Amino acid sequence: EFFNNIKMKFLEIKRDMDSFGNRIVNKKKQRWGVTAAIASLFLLRILISKKFVSIAYFAYIYMLSAFLMFITPKHKNDLETLPVAKSEMGEYKQYQRQLPEFNLWQRVSGANSLGLLLTIFPFLDLPVYAPILIFYCVVLTFIFLKQEFDRWKSASVNAKQAVKYWIGMNKPKYDK
Repeated sequence: EFFNNIKMKFLEIKRDMDSFGNRIVNKKKQRWGVTAAIASLFLLRILISKKFVSIAYFAYIYMLSAFLMFITPKHKNDLETLPVAKSEMGEYKQYQRQLPEFNLWQRVSGANSLGLLLTIFPFLDLPVYAPILIFYCVVLTFIFLKQEFDRWKSASVNAKQAVKYWIGMNKPKYDK
């Protein structure tokens, strides 16, 4: 009975979270604004205390992984079918992402919130040499983004067009 009560409580919380997600899915600017505020608090906490660099590193790696899933097409052949010129935009076909924007937001928000929460516990301040971790983050970001740009380039999409696809600027605009 005890485990049944826990399971019921878990399902109730999941239902409430799904309901909340359905209400905020269309409020993109507000969602990302709150996430930016949480990320700012997290970074401020790390910069002021000069501690918890390892937590920031792990959060960054997780968010980089989520971002790479966000910009990567779900199906390998999606890159070949994307229009590369305005004349080909007659019927717009947006590629499916491995990770939709809402799920990216959930992961980034979760990583920043958890990171901020974990900075409360002093035993999680692992001794690391920060410049090496920062250098490693920069190198990883460069390598992974270069791989993505090369993948898009092989499909005849230049870097500027690739970035437009990533952030959704290649969508046609319709008058209301």
